[in-house]
Amino acid sequence: MSRGSKSKAEGLSSSLLRPQENEKLEELLGRRCASMASAVAQLYMALPHSPSSWSLQHTGVVCFVKDNPQRSYFLRMFDLKAGRLVWEQELYNQLVYSSPKPYFHTFAADDCQVGLNFAAPQEAEIFQNAVTEKINQRLNRQEKKQRPLSPNGRGSLPALPTEKSSPGSFHVATVDIQNPDIQSSRYRSMPAPTTSSVLGSKGKKDKKSKKKASKLSKADIGAPSGFKHVTHCRLGPQQPGP
Repeated sequence: MSRGSKSKAEGLSSSLLRPQENEKLEELLGRRCASMASAVAQLYMALPHSPSSWSLQHTGVVCFVKDNPQRSYFLRMFDLKAGRLVWEQELYNQLVYSSPKPYFHTFAADDCQVGLNFAAPQEAEIFQNAVTEKINQRLNRQEKKQRPLSPNGRGSLPALPTEKSSPGSFHVATVDIQNPDIQSSRYRSMPAPTTSSVLGSKGKKDKKSKKKASKLSKADIGAPSGFKHVTHCRLGPQQPGP
């Protein structure tokens, strides 16, 4: 294996998988797709016909994938034994990624509420950080694009005149402004927009348990609630950020 391939494998590997399993995962990801985080997990869904209870759908490796050909990011689960993709959800800006338990994370997918039951809380934390960081980066870029410009469009006052003149020699044309509020705030700087709140609560690391696997019970997790379908859009013509 070349150095480049080895570096790529290290970036997507799960600590719970054997080297040959991580190599298999790299093949399943596909050309020009990179995993930002990978973890062994179970996929649960609160299906439309039974939205108040969790239903186990798949067990495999969940990856947060940067898909360069599609210019977007996806959450994808792979079944290594079957050698195929079994589920995917495209990342959208309004996605709220929650962690009711350190090892159990939830969010709203296109059609229903989804739960990920991670085998290791350490991998769960890394996975959550990768997803929420990308969501926040997108929101920050969107906020900068929508930030209003200052009155002169440059964010600063005009440059002083370079011509030397004696006091009282300037003849500045004046305009009668009827609105006193506009007149009083003519040279005030525009207020800075508030920074968007960080989405997704960070799960507390379970220091008492260092087991590689975490058992899921419906009593621990609780019933799913609050599903709301949100239509999401693909990225623009630019490439997705790193």
